[in-house]
Amino acid sequence: MKRENFILIAIGAVTFSVMLLATAPASLIAWAVGPERLSVSYSNIEGTIWRGKLSDVHASGTAFGDVTYRVSPLSLLLLSPRTVLNLSGGAVVGSADISAGSNGRLHVRSAALNLDLEQLAPRGLFGSPVVGAADVTIDELLTTKTGCQKAKGAIWTDMLNAPARQFSQGDSFPMAGGLRCDGEKLVIVLEGEGDPGNAKFQLVVSPDYSYEIIATANPAHDNIASTLRYFGFEDDNGALTYGSVGVLRGAGS
Repeated sequence: MKRENFILIAIGAVTFSVMLLATAPASLIAWAVGPERLSVSYSNIEGTIWRGKLSDVHASGTAFGDVTYRVSPLSLLLLSPRTVLNLSGGAVVGSADISAGSNGRLHVRSAALNLDLEQLAPRGLFGSPVVGAADVTIDELLTTKTGCQKAKGAIWTDMLNAPARQFSQGDSFPMAGGLRCDGEKLVIVLEGEGDPGNAKFQLVVSPDYSYEIIATANPAHDNIASTLRYFGFEDDNGALTYGSVGVLRGAGS
C-alpha cells in the first residue's frame, strides 16, 4: 500500500471514530461507569456522551433531581475529563465545573450550589431534624491522592436557626465561613453569632476521607448550656466544646 493511501485511510478511520463517539448515546456513560457500583440510579438518560441529561437521579438514597452535563472533548484528549454539571429539582441545586485526572486528581471550579440540608442530613442535629439550607460557592478546589492542593470558597447556612429559636427569641443564627487547605487536609470553618451566643464549627477532612469535627460554643443562656452538655459538649476554658471523628461515606453519612 502506498504511503499516501495509508494516510487517507487513517484520516478516514479517525474521522469516522470521532463522529461515532460524538453521536454515541449518553447511556454509554452509564455502561462505562457502572452506576450500580456507585449506588446511583436514574429513571432516564438522553443525549450524547458530550451533552446530555439524567432524570430523577438518586445517589446513596438521596434525591438529586435532574442532572444535565456538558463534556469538553479536548479534556478527554488531555486525559483529564472536564464536565460542567447543572442540577435541579433535588437536594442540591446549582452548577459546577468538575474535572478529574490521574493520581486521584479532582478539580472543582466555579461551583455555585444550594443544599437542602433536610434531605442531605436525614439523621438530624442533636436529636432534631435538620431544617434549613446552605449556599456553597467554590472558586477552586483541587485535591489528589496526596490530599488538598488548593481550596478557596465561601459557605453560608441557616441550619442553626430552628434549634436557636427553641431557646431564644432571636430570629436567626446564621453561620458563615469558607474552606482552605491545611497541609494535605481540607478544612471547612463556619462561625456564627446571635442572641443565643456564638459558635464555631470546624470540619477537617484527611486524604483517606477520615474526618474530625470540632465545635465550640459560648452560650448566652444557662438552658442552652445545659442542653449542649446533654448532647456531649464539655466545659473547656469557659466555653463548651464537642469533638467527633469518622469516615465520609457519601450523602447522608
